[in-house]
Amino acid sequence: MTQLKSVALISLLCIAISKTAYAYVDPGSGSLLIQLLIAMSVGVMFYFRTIRDKLKKLVGFGKGPSGGSEDADDRESREGR
Repeated sequence: MTQLKSVALISLLCIAISKTAYAYVDPGSGSLLIQLLIAMSVGVMFYFRTIRDKLKKLVGFGKGPSGGSEDADDRESREGR
């Protein structure tokens, strides 16, 4: 734990003492950040959609065994084909 504190202290000192950086950020970096934010938001939406679907199925509002999503093989076997 003391090593972590010393590393954090050294890092803070390096940031505080550093001089002005004359860095260049090209337009490609900006579009990369925008693409990253869009991809993360879509990923979060899909993640929460699966949680919502699992909760609906748990409560009984989702598509269960008698729901609307069944294979063509299941329908044919019940119809006697």
